[in-house]
Amino acid sequence: MLSVWRSIRRPLILAAAGAIAGLIYYYAVGCKTGSCGIASSLFSSMVFPGFMGLWIGIVSKGGCCCSGGSCDIKEKE
Repeated sequence: MLSVWRSIRRPLILAAAGAIAGLIYYYAVGCKTGSCGIASSLFSSMVFPGFMGLWIGIVSKGGCCCSGGSCDIKEKE
């Protein structure tokens, strides 16, 4: 159970951070006319940045030199 939490911790934290950033953006900047695609509703203002945070958390996991990854690049012979 602990290993599962460790593997999904970063993506979940970044998704929550993205959703909170979207919430802050909605109330700070927002879209008064309703014609903005992402900032027109609270739901979309939180979901899209949340998915972006989730995606960054998944993609950045175990990259080169991060999280114990290796930077050894083997050339094709």
